[in-house]
Amino acid sequence: MESDALLVESIMIEHWKRVFEGLKSLVDVGGGNGIVTKAIVNAFLQINYTIFELPHVIEGVEGCKNLAYVGGDMFKSIPYANAILLKERNAQEWTKLFSDADFSDYKILPILGLRSVIEVNPKILSCH
Repeated sequence: MESDALLVESIMIEHWKRVFEGLKSLVDVGGGNGIVTKAIVNAFLQINYTIFELPHVIEGVEGCKNLAYVGGDMFKSIPYANAILLKERNAQEWTKLFSDADFSDYKILPILGLRSVIEVNPKILSCH
């Protein structure tokens, strides 16, 4: 699984740099031991990263300068960030998730077989 994650991340970094450019923070929800996030950390040093995982999974794990491990439950809350890295959902689940979160638009961009980069856009509020 880790080698698969590293392959996907190397493709993301090479072909989808614009997704990460300009970001100040990223949360990897369910990031496990951080193998995916660590690959991104080395490519985009300007981003502050958080690996958000169940407390028992990250017990005793230490972060570094721009990488922190935070324990919690994604079904209760997720730490704030400019971008969120999520995994393991199908297109219908993403559609429902984005709709429930009140996003106006999204794009699912396939990068490797079943792996994709997803861009979401918040609703723009008008001042009337």
